[in-house]
Amino acid sequence: KEGKVQVVADRVGNLYYVRQAGTEEVAQLVTANPKMELWHKRLGHLNDTDLLSLSKNEQILGLKDLKGKLPPCEICLKGKMSRWPFGTSPLKQNLDLLEIVHTDICGKMRENSLGGAQYFISFTDEKSRWTAIHFLKRKSEA
Repeated sequence: KEGKVQVVADRVGNLYYVRQAGTEEVAQLVTANPKMELWHKRLGHLNDTDLLSLSKNEQILGLKDLKGKLPPCEICLKGKMSRWPFGTSPLKQNLDLLEIVHTDICGKMRENSLGGAQYFISFTDEKSRWTAIHFLKRKSEA
C-alpha cells in the first residue's frame, strides 16, 4: 500500500517463508473494529450499513460511536452460498402418464386394519406423482 513493503518472504525450493518482522504491521492492517464485530454477532450478523445506522441514531443502548467496515464473516459468507436447482431430466419431461410407476409394499403390521389387512402396497406415477394405496390381507396378494 502506498509503495511501502508489507511482507518480505524468502523462497526455499517451491515454498515461500514469510519473515516474522513484518507480521505485526500486516496484522494491524487487517484488524477490524472488535466492538463492531461483537455487535454484528449480537444482532444476528447484521450488515455493516445497518449497524452504523443504529449506532449513529443511538437506537440501541450501549451501541454508539461505531466506525469502519466489517471484515468478511465466515458465517455470513456460508449463509449466502447457494446451489443451482436440480433441473428436471429430459427423460422425465417426455414421459407419458403411467409410463413409469413406482411401487412399494409395507408390512406385516403389528395390528390388522379394520378390514383385516396386514400389508399395504403403494403405486406412484412418475409423471403426475398420483399415488394409489391398496390394503392386502396377505403379502401374496401383491
